[in-house]
Amino acid sequence: MRTTAQRASALAVLTITMLMSSALPARADDFSDGQWYASALRLSQAQQLSKGADVIVAVIDSGVDASHPDLSGSVLSGADFSTSSSTSSGDGRRDAIGHGTGMASLIAGHSKTHGVAPAAKILPVRVGTAEGDSIATGAGIRWAVDHGARVISISLGNSAPDPRERVAVEYALAHDVVIIAAAGNKPEASTVQYPAKFEGVIAVCATDSKGSLSSHSVTGPEVALCAPGEKVSHAGAKHGYFLGTGTSDATAIVAGVAALLRAKDPQLSAADVIHRLTVTATDRGAAGRDAVYGYGIVNPVDALSATSGASATAPSTAVPTATSFTEPASQSSPGLTLIRLAFLGCLLMVVIVVVIGVVLAIRRISRS
Repeated sequence: MRTTAQRASALAVLTITMLMSSALPARADDFSDGQWYASALRLSQAQQLSKGADVIVAVIDSGVDASHPDLSGSVLSGADFSTSSSTSSGDGRRDAIGHGTGMASLIAGHSKTHGVAPAAKILPVRVGTAEGDSIATGAGIRWAVDHGARVISISLGNSAPDPRERVAVEYALAHDVVIIAAAGNKPEASTVQYPAKFEGVIAVCATDSKGSLSSHSVTGPEVALCAPGEKVSHAGAKHGYFLGTGTSDATAIVAGVAALLRAKDPQLSAADVIHRLTVTATDRGAAGRDAVYGYGIVNPVDALSATSGASATAPSTAVPTATSFTEPASQSSPGLTLIRLAFLGCLLMVVIVVVIGVVLAIRRISRS
């Protein structure tokens, strides 16, 4: 078990972990150029149909600076699991490194950053990212579900699955929540990371301004969608602005589009939202779904304009199928298991004795 100091150190190195976007301070011209995703996705047209009003999007990350001008009035009181994997020690509204703030601004920014869903509400869930912090991510997912999140955005990941995180994902799916997670960045990752790799989660890769796969993005059969993630401008630490590259940024953008859909058509289930996002994506690469682009680049205008009857098959790895969830077997009590076995053994002995007694009694009767 890690100490509080160790967890604080783990959070301090958040910027160099595998799914974090590389971010550089943006000059005015660079920041303006980094808004290319807004025109590429036709956000002004999409926002005539929906702005994500009142949809709660949980951002599980390094926290969110609620005082940043781009997010003023948009950040709810959240939770902080960065020092404990089971209990919250804060409201998630502080961010020492700015990564979570950047992701939140891509979702709901409404000042310099063109947030995809500027009327959405951000629910910040602060976690660490070192080994073992997938447990904290799992706790954060559960907390977000229990506190009203309709969409969960996770720009973090691990190379190995954690059973408790898997159970938390199943919990969210069973409660009709859309989960979107970053596929992973090269060279730290070579395959799609967890929780993006879990069934039911939308795994997102990154594209550049030409619509081609970013050289930083991993690929794999689990990828469902792509979105802009190369030199994308967003808010950051100390009320600053940065250019980010990676699947983190792409994930936040897809989460924003999911919020637009949930605001425009509240009756849509999580599976309906995922289906709409995948069937309306702009196809790239090989025709249909492929292991590089998934179903293609997210298309907010077409997703908002489509009807629920659009015909297509959503990806099996992106459709919530869980209807129940159980704790992992590894958490079972060994003592309790031995007691159960002993009880069953005694019960079997009693049955054998009774059967023998009945047989002997029948024989005596037959001889008399």
